[in-house]
Parts: sequence; structure tokens; C-alpha cells
Amino acid sequence: MSWALLSLQRASTLSEWIILMLIGGICIVASAIDLRTFLLPNVFTYSGAVIVLGASYVGLLSTSFADSLSGAIVGPFILWAVAALFKLAKNMDGLGFGDVKFMVMLGGFVGWQGLSWLILIASISALIFALFYLKGKDDITRTPIPFGPFLALGACVTYVYLPKIQALL
Repeated sequence: MSWALLSLQRASTLSEWIILMLIGGICIVASAIDLRTFLLPNVFTYSGAVIVLGASYVGLLSTSFADSLSGAIVGPFILWAVAALFKLAKNMDGLGFGDVKFMVMLGGFVGWQGLSWLILIASISALIFALFYLKGKDDITRTPIPFGPFLALGACVTYVYLPKIQALL
């Protein structure tokens, strides 16, 4: 199912659906660039954060501004902490700072309540991808895998399905 149909299913207003299309577009373009270059350009990470926080502030997203702001602060901190601990333990980078900046937008998008689901979905999907991508490679410990596309996937799935997940719990 396409992002347009999934977000139409979740959006409560036409304005929210339009914002979801814009956020989805940023996620798609940023993910494509990350897959090709292992970079998440600031023009997407920063503008995406401004769009998400602005849309939340004026009430165009289902995520309240307080939840969005909390997610935009806590989400990047979690990724930064994981990256710092990995660097300390392995003396090598395990996560790029672009992913941390991208998480400002994505954390703001899902709010603090959705962060654990976003990170779980992103991590599991990246692991599944890595199992196939790294098959047959010589030194899999040093083969980089862009994490931005998986963060975007986790955020989009979380935004659409979090209300249903919360209703089950």
C-alpha cells in the first residue's frame, strides 16, 4: 500500500493529509540520497524538523506540540547516546550524525510516545535488510548500511499505526 493511501487512512483532515504527503516526500528523497551517498542533507533534516514542529504547533498533525517537541528532543538524544556508546566501545563510528539530525524531524513527527516503536521498527527492518545485503561479503563488520531509510520507515509506520497499537495494549 502506498504512503498516500496509508496517510489518507490516518489523516483526520485534508490539511493533515497534505502535511503527511510533504513529510513522506521528505522521507523518500532523504532516504534515496542516504542509500546512494550515506549522507542525509541538512536541507531535508532541518526543513523537515521545522515543517513537523510548525505543523504540530498549529494543530495540523495528530501529534500535540508538547509531544512533538519532546520527541524532537528525546529521539535524537537516544540516537546520539547509542552512537557515542558504540564509538566508546568499538573506537569506530556506528551511526552518522545525519541520522541524529533526521531524528529531530522523525521524533517530532511521532512524538515521545512513538519513539520506542519507531526505533524498534527501524532496527528490525535494518537488521532484515542487512542479513540479505551482507550475505557473501567479506568483512561485514566494516560494511556501512545507511540507517536513514529505516528510520523513515519506522516513523511512517509508527505514525499511521500507533493509535491501533495503543488500543491493543
